[in-house]
Amino acid sequence: MCIRDRCRWRTARNYLAGLIVGDGSLTVYEKTHDYYIEVYDADRNFLMNVAREVRMALKVNVKIISPQKHNYHKLRISNKELFLVLKDLIRKRLERPTKAFVRGIVDAEGTLYIDKKGRIALEISNTNELVIKAVHKYLKRHKIHHTITRHEGRGKRKVLFKVRVRGWDNLEHFI
Repeated sequence: MCIRDRCRWRTARNYLAGLIVGDGSLTVYEKTHDYYIEVYDADRNFLMNVAREVRMALKVNVKIISPQKHNYHKLRISNKELFLVLKDLIRKRLERPTKAFVRGIVDAEGTLYIDKKGRIALEISNTNELVIKAVHKYLKRHKIHHTITRHEGRGKRKVLFKVRVRGWDNLEHFI
């Protein structure tokens, strides 16, 4: 494998790991010994673009499933070796996030909007505090100003953690 292919392979794995912690899952069916890597999104075209890149970079089969009774689509990979690599990689990247990993989280959980004061802002939300801490570590390492907030859920709702990056300069630096 040439250096360029190795970089693409590494980047694709890190990006996919970020998507999974944002809007995906790693599922093992013990009875059938199936290992599924899944990413969920309402935008089928987005998943098709991810599938094309994953196929080319990681050389695995990828399916896009569109359940009829749901308003989302599912990217599915059934590959035990990649499953185990991603499971370990997610643990490592939550401790030491990379650009591709954070990019995957942002694509899964990010929202770009104009706040009440008219400033542009990017917000990344997740119920898993470790995911938000990983984004925080990356932003801090790259000296990108941001804030972190915690929002208590009501009733059965979980606590929600958010990272916000506000202002053109900060967003340009982040992007």
